[in-house]
Amino acid sequence: MQNNNTIYDLVKSGKIDDAKKVCLKKLDNPSVLSLYIKILTEEENYKEAERFCLEYLDDSIICSQYLYILIGQNRYEEARKICEKYHNVKTLKAQYIRILNYFKEYELLEKIANNYPDDIYISKAFIYSLIDQQRYNEARTICNRFIYDNDIFRIYTKIKDKKEPVSSVDASRKYFKILEQINKGNDSVAKEMCSSFLEDRNIFDLYLMLIEKNRIEEQKKLCFKYK
Repeated sequence: MQNNNTIYDLVKSGKIDDAKKVCLKKLDNPSVLSLYIKILTEEENYKEAERFCLEYLDDSIICSQYLYILIGQNRYEEARKICEKYHNVKTLKAQYIRILNYFKEYELLEKIANNYPDDIYISKAFIYSLIDQQRYNEARTICNRFIYDNDIFRIYTKIKDKKEPVSSVDASRKYFKILEQINKGNDSVAKEMCSSFLEDRNIFDLYLMLIEKNRIEEQKKLCFKYK
């Protein structure tokens, strides 16, 4: 631990080369090795960082750092192979979800996330995937479980008012139900039904028609009143 504190102090002081020298003397210590790889990564010395990662890939922390390097370089195929090789390591699941999201394998990543509903890191990765899929209602539900976390709270505030896109099938069904209400003379009901589907062009046109119809009727009433 003393070595770690010394390295941290040197890094904070901007003495990166001195910090690296201390690390090199204690690379048999996994936590020191992890710090050394972090320094190399921040220096964008990816080739050297990768060399050490590959040598100690069986260590879950080092493996996780390697995945960050691969993902950062858009080397998703390689990252996926690593995750599948170490598929029993829970600490890699969040990154695996991120990788699967890149390949749009939503069903598989959802299955993984559902196996670890109480893990905040896995759930956070799942939330990002749901947002990417525009499944905002489900994303908000998961956010509420971890709303005490600052990062998740920030995510929630960004999506709390976002509406999910309407599917063409749902919109088509709703369109004919609205027409049915209009034909029955239930314009106020029809207008209310339109309000949740205004992203659909056909329903939006119905909504505008109802507004215009209401305006004309109100104008007629006004003219009749003062006739």
